[in-house]
Amino acid sequence: MERIKTILRSGIRNINLVAPDARLTSRFREELIKSTPRSLSVEAGQQIKADASWCNLVCFSSRDEHLISTHIIFDSLVCAHSLKGTVALDLYEKLRTDCASPLSCKALMRSFPLGGFYKTRSIINTLSTSGLFFPVAGSRGRLYLIPYYYDRKDERILIIRHLLSLGCSVGVDDEVIKASLGERSLTVGWDISEINRTFPQGAKILITSHPVVNFSGIRCLSLPAFLESKQLW
Repeated sequence: MERIKTILRSGIRNINLVAPDARLTSRFREELIKSTPRSLSVEAGQQIKADASWCNLVCFSSRDEHLISTHIIFDSLVCAHSLKGTVALDLYEKLRTDCASPLSCKALMRSFPLGGFYKTRSIINTLSTSGLFFPVAGSRGRLYLIPYYYDRKDERILIIRHLLSLGCSVGVDDEVIKASLGERSLTVGWDISEINRTFPQGAKILITSHPVVNFSGIRCLSLPAFLESKQLW
């Protein structure tokens, strides 16, 4: 429960447990309610809340991937948007594969018969609130969709997913990932100068395979060590 202690220390008293299906958060929700102060408000759902007073804690799990994703795709895309099943499945797989790149509705329209720009944007909005993907803002108005189910090795996506699992709000700025939890801020990157230039305040973590001597208060962590850490502040 180290991540819950970190959330409570940040001053946040509202936690939103997020996953595509309630079965993936039910046990954790029960344990959380039993073991934390009564002043803590706990909810569960598929969507990330925009309210800054809430901490969105994504409960990643590998359970029932095919069953849950197929049900959501059928209900939210095939039925709700009148898409062919093969198109909906191919779109889902492409978004999972290309999640490290900014989203482009025009590129998706060129690849799939989705029915025009506004319908494509509506489909993307549906996916970003279904629990299968989580929207993460990038610089210059870009948007990334981070998948709930992920089996690839892109470092940036793995870092973002880990930060989401700790309850952080996350954004991407070029080669730097920024995160916040309550009043606390964190910058994660691969280059010291980029970290200092982009976000001079708050905690800083450099992802590197070898420790780097620096005078900027930057912690050096390997990727495996970062992904195992539950305490980043």
